[in-house]
Amino acid sequence: MKRSLRLGGRIDRYVTAHFVGSYALAAGLLVGLFIVLDAASNVEGWVDEAGPGPPATLLQVLRYYALNLPYIFLQVGPFVTVMAAMFTVSKLLAKNEVAPVFSAGVGAHRLLMPVYLGAVLMSVSMLGLREACGRWLSGPRDELIHRLKTRRSELEYRGVIVRNLDGSFAVIDRYSPRADGGPLAHGLTVKTRVGGHFTKIEAESARWDGVGWVLEGGLRTDLVNDELHTSPVSLLKEVELTPSLIEMYRRSRDAPLEMTMGEVATLLDREPDQPAWATLWHYFLTFSLANLILVLVGVPLMFSHERGRGAERLALGGMMCVFYFAFDFVLRTMGLHGFLSPVLAAWSPVLVFGVVGLFLTEAMHS
Repeated sequence: MKRSLRLGGRIDRYVTAHFVGSYALAAGLLVGLFIVLDAASNVEGWVDEAGPGPPATLLQVLRYYALNLPYIFLQVGPFVTVMAAMFTVSKLLAKNEVAPVFSAGVGAHRLLMPVYLGAVLMSVSMLGLREACGRWLSGPRDELIHRLKTRRSELEYRGVIVRNLDGSFAVIDRYSPRADGGPLAHGLTVKTRVGGHFTKIEAESARWDGVGWVLEGGLRTDLVNDELHTSPVSLLKEVELTPSLIEMYRRSRDAPLEMTMGEVATLLDREPDQPAWATLWHYFLTFSLANLILVLVGVPLMFSHERGRGAERLALGGMMCVFYFAFDFVLRTMGLHGFLSPVLAAWSPVLVFGVVGLFLTEAMHS
């Protein structure tokens, strides 16, 4: 006879404590592993005194990893959650605490309710963390990464392209967002088309004055009725081009997987025919949902046998994460390059593993 438990009771608190401890352990293992691998491939080059500029200081390296921690977590969050869930079940089984609960009429699904709720909470938290990182951390982190890699104190990005919905676009050879006096663009080229009227604007440099771009050496060329008309120009008014848009397009080129859903939605509005933006928007949502999906698959594996073979079941859960990551990576890549529908590319891993997880969870021994 099945019995119900009061939500938040002693058993729930006990399982929650195990899950929180296991989550901290799993996060430390995975995030720590990523940091070690990143440090092994980058730090030596940053601190090498034979480089083109001053080497990185210990404080800069520590600040980089402090700013990078949330981004690492966004890459491994679902795998941390499923590892924590499996560690929790493993602890309960090792202490022979599951059988008495079953004998009292409490099913496995109810016993592990705190784990499932924790997975849902982490799914929502990952979405919020992504937006928070984009709002508060992306600028300082990107600036520090640029300085560590280039060993230059001045921040400068090369070859940034900004596109508009009307087909116009701007190309910036060199962009300095932290220049004295305001953001500075060197080598600015803007091309627009309104009806049969083509306009090209070129400038040696352009400085943002808080409202618009003031051009230096600006030259405007209009093509009207197959005739070219050239005139000097000092202000850029033909296209929407703000420092925030330039930064957003620069990030979409350099680190698209680290963008926010809001940024991707803006790019999708400006370039609705670009499959990469639609794929990324759906992917950010489905990758967060993977916290719950992988738990639905991984937890039943721990109940396949109640005695012994705990290490084998944990290894099986790890392999399941590898399969999910590989499947997700292949489909996401196909979606980003337009070989597969964005919706299909992003949602297929969740749907496939979700169906498997629901089947395993429903058949879970209790």
